[in-house]
Amino acid sequence: MTPRGQVAGSPPAKAASPEFGNPNGVRAAWTARSLLPRYDAYRRHQARELLSLLPPDGVRALYRAARAEFSVGGAVADPMALLDEFVTRHLPLPPFHIWCNDLRTSPQAHLDEPWMSDALPDRASPLTLAVREETLLGGRCAVELRVHYGEDAWRGHLRFTRADEERSWQTGEVFHEGSAQTIVERFHEFGWPTLEAFLRSILP
Repeated sequence: MTPRGQVAGSPPAKAASPEFGNPNGVRAAWTARSLLPRYDAYRRHQARELLSLLPPDGVRALYRAARAEFSVGGAVADPMALLDEFVTRHLPLPPFHIWCNDLRTSPQAHLDEPWMSDALPDRASPLTLAVREETLLGGRCAVELRVHYGEDAWRGHLRFTRADEERSWQTGEVFHEGSAQTIVERFHEFGWPTLEAFLRSILP
């Protein structure tokens, strides 16, 4: 039996893009300032991925181009750092605001990447990854998939908000997976009878 839980006073859920931040929908956990280092790490990761695919001659050619662009005439203290900077500047990657928008609308596509490892939602501030509108127990209901990362795994629970109520009801932990994407896929595999059973188990 799923443990009973209630979130009183929460606003009705809507089928919309996931909000970043705490359970009340405040975008507090991921701000533009906090995401800038993540974006920089993403860009550098992509640069190193490209370099790993090139033959030695290709890497040497890029290094020569980097020295010319940065007007380096003598010895270089960190050749790899110079090459990283050059490739990062020239890769056709999405600008910061587009990357942030994609993170907002499809967070599951980013959360398992290494550059997000120190910015993951915790138990105190779970992240809504998906929302479904279903007819359950005779009425319309918004079902949110809320996840956090803990103890080397992704964990998730469901939050239900019925159309005629201003409070929400949430399950205990339902999901325990190695990736956020897997949890989203499992959530969408649930049929209405399964969701209705979860709702019955937490209603008073």
